[in-house]
Amino acid sequence: MDILSDEISNVLRELGVESQRGDGRDEGPDDFIVTIPVRTGTMEAVVDAKWRSQPLGPAEAVRWRESRGGNAILALPSIPKQRGDQYRALGINYVDSGGNAFLNFPGFHVHVEGRKPRLRANRGTSAQPASTNPAGLKVAFVLLVAPESIGLSHERLAALAQVSKGTVTNTLIDLRDRGHVFGERGSRTLIDWDRLAQDWVDGYVRDLRPRLKELELTGPQPDWWTRDWVDIAAGTIGGGSALAHFGAELVPDRTVLYSDPPWREIRRDARLTRDGQAQVILRERFWSAGLLHDDRFVPPLLAYADALAGGDPREASAAQKLANLQQWAFAR
Repeated sequence: MDILSDEISNVLRELGVESQRGDGRDEGPDDFIVTIPVRTGTMEAVVDAKWRSQPLGPAEAVRWRESRGGNAILALPSIPKQRGDQYRALGINYVDSGGNAFLNFPGFHVHVEGRKPRLRANRGTSAQPASTNPAGLKVAFVLLVAPESIGLSHERLAALAQVSKGTVTNTLIDLRDRGHVFGERGSRTLIDWDRLAQDWVDGYVRDLRPRLKELELTGPQPDWWTRDWVDIAAGTIGGGSALAHFGAELVPDRTVLYSDPPWREIRRDARLTRDGQAQVILRERFWSAGLLHDDRFVPPLLAYADALAGGDPREASAAQKLANLQQWAFAR
């Protein structure tokens, strides 16, 4: 899958439609198969992901429908409301990178409007480099926090980063073109960790962090989490607590936990509620739980990036102290 296909797959999953990746049955280079829950059980549909600067016009959309049939789904970076109205009138199922969608199948109906696209293909410009889009940043994160992973297979890297194998392939090619990676599998080498880390922090703050789901709740104070929370598989401690853990001078006033939505286990075990002032932030984990092994805290690089993204002056100052302790050249 390419960048657009990955984003569309994520959007469809949020709408209750699961992708079948790498099953070898794709009907074209930009197609993938999805499973739709319908009245009689499930059915399969082909998603045609088209990276275009402009949506299909009505006449082209008619030809697309005739060539694809009623069960196909048209996927584009962006579908304006007016164009969506036209597609629905033509009986075309569609979805864009922001989640604007019309899916009309027996016993399964979705109609979403008004969402901002996550990807844009501007006329006359190329797509965002593979290693700096949200999916590629997940791969780069794995390489940065576990440099030994550079020699792993594409399949294993995809599992650790929770992305498709195609995303790993495209990301490694881009990293090689940009001088971050040298060689092929078995002899691949990560070059200049600091330079890649700087690029990753910028990309994380700009493109990945805003896309992560999160929920603010009331719960135990930060010292409880650092002292008593040991369920590593359920949640990894980040934010100010991680900064303090790594030696930065900070008394945190809230706790960030990275885990998989909808966070039922953490909410139950820590007795988190919506009542009162929020002291706990549950944030979507964007890596495999096995990446960090037995670490209770997120890696220093993520704690640093989160401090820059959060806008808290205390945490930003602590992040700079952490960078000094870690001797990161890019943060000097």
